[in-house]
Amino acid sequence: MGSRDNDTPVRLAVLEDEQVAAFRAFQRPRTVEDAALSADPDAVSALGSDLNADLSRRVYAGREGTIDLVPGPGSVCCIVTVTGTGERISGTTSTELAARGAHGFTSGRLGEPALLRGVLSTGVRSLRIVTASGDTLTAAVNADDAYWMTIADPVTQTLTLQDGTERVIPFSRFRLREPPAGSA
Repeated sequence: MGSRDNDTPVRLAVLEDEQVAAFRAFQRPRTVEDAALSADPDAVSALGSDLNADLSRRVYAGREGTIDLVPGPGSVCCIVTVTGTGERISGTTSTELAARGAHGFTSGRLGEPALLRGVLSTGVRSLRIVTASGDTLTAAVNADDAYWMTIADPVTQTLTLQDGTERVIPFSRFRLREPPAGSA
């Protein structure tokens, strides 16, 4: 991460070569739709000072919501915004780490379907999810390699890299416990 002598973060002025190589969306010109995030003062004010919304790309826009990628020095932030509620989920990671797989979020509650939202790096060929019933589903990705899907009872996800190797990532399941007898 870049910083000035006084440790003030340096705002990224142009996309880094590593970011362009890592995400298909950074390889295309910025569009009017990409500018929607930078036109939202609430979204911009929530970003770290090193992230540049003026370089962001909207990688997904659907009835469920949007996914934006915002670059920073040696990093990329993924922002998921849910339609209707305006709920935002965001996280920043190093460009190097994101380039090795995907950047996004999985959320859900015990007994309810899980939401998988994110973007695959250019190093990934496909994302498959296996459910508890044994079904295997392949994520449908758009031209920017982004996905938004709801899956009942996912157990594992597998990233197939461009070289054919696979990376299996199990889903974590938090168990709800019954409250102790006599507690409210």
